[in-house]
Amino acid sequence: MSKTAYVLVAVGVEELEILIIISILRQAGIKVTSVGLLGDSPIKCKNKLVIKPDKSLEAVKNDVIDILILPGGLPATKAMQDSELLAEVLIIQEKEGRLIAAIGTSPIVLEHHAIFKGRRLTSHASFKEALIKGGYHFIEVSNVVKDGNLITGCGLGASFEFALRVACIFTEPGNTKQIAKMLLLSDN
Repeated sequence: MSKTAYVLVAVGVEELEILIIISILRQAGIKVTSVGLLGDSPIKCKNKLVIKPDKSLEAVKNDVIDILILPGGLPATKAMQDSELLAEVLIIQEKEGRLIAAIGTSPIVLEHHAIFKGRRLTSHASFKEALIKGGYHFIEVSNVVKDGNLITGCGLGASFEFALRVACIFTEPGNTKQIAKMLLLSDN
């Protein structure tokens, strides 16, 4: 059975992170669903690109989600912090031992909802102090950090590495190396 990745979409989300993540995961053969935080209506991203989510978070809240991915973008991050429904879904993911991935500004959402306290992670540098104060071990020397069932990335520039790291979990290493080679990326 194919693994499922749900990529959260909210107003002001960083569209390049979403597009890179979805593209690489689909190339790796992973079933990807874009999920609208506040419904399945079209969402205007950070730089005005409009994305139509496949489903709403409300519609998938009871699904078994192999990995829930939170892209960054400040307005989207704030909306994720304000969402009680997302908090419920994140708590279930953590409780059930399923994967959560967050990149850029979105790791602060985990801190806000008290998810994976004490874990090693990275994020956009502007959230370093808040994450440390929140009880996380901030790693600044890596673009992508995996600690158990948590994967974090430092931002847009790390999107390819982040997506390949997520893909590695669900597919053969040779598959992700081939994708990296096709994209003219280093496979390390």
